[in-house]
Amino acid sequence: MSGYEQKVHETRKESTIGAPQLFRSVVFVLLVLAGSACGTSVDNSKEAVVLRAEIGYWSDTQPALRAMRDGMTPLALRLVDLQPALDRGDLEAWEELATELAPSAEGIWRDVLKVYMQIPWLIASDLPEIQRLRVEEANLKIAAFAGIALGWERDDTNLMVDSYSAIFEATAVGRSVDEMRVALVRRISEGCERIKIRECPIVE
Repeated sequence: MSGYEQKVHETRKESTIGAPQLFRSVVFVLLVLAGSACGTSVDNSKEAVVLRAEIGYWSDTQPALRAMRDGMTPLALRLVDLQPALDRGDLEAWEELATELAPSAEGIWRDVLKVYMQIPWLIASDLPEIQRLRVEEANLKIAAFAGIALGWERDDTNLMVDSYSAIFEATAVGRSVDEMRVALVRRISEGCERIKIRECPIVE
């Protein structure tokens, strides 16, 4: 198995969801049942249950996305600066991309993927699709940045160029999930205005 194939294999392996990820969902159900049994005023309407699931998902993923944004912003700005030189085939630009930017970006997206694969796949609203698309984006970007670095190491121009192009394909997936996340934040905000539950956050 080649180094590139190994990296892709490792990425897919990280995408396996383990049993401990069900813990949060089980605890949530137990708390709801306990609240009902004790006669508390827990709102167990369908809207409230979905709203709690959406708030939990947003809260669990927001720190990872904030860290990704903080880490990727300077790398993305540098990539924009390098793009004209990359398009001209400038070797120094490609070296910087392959040996500095790509490894850093790959590490950032691996951290994002690890967090997302620890989140339970909740069957509520469009959370499953948001989850699927974010994981797809992370996998595509990990493979793309790894391919750039490996292509430079092996002096494989085709692999570097193909992997570079794959970054922009992955970004298109990212735009789709970002739009869905904006809608998620809006739903949380509107839901917390209609029904008052203690889980309602101050949404960023």
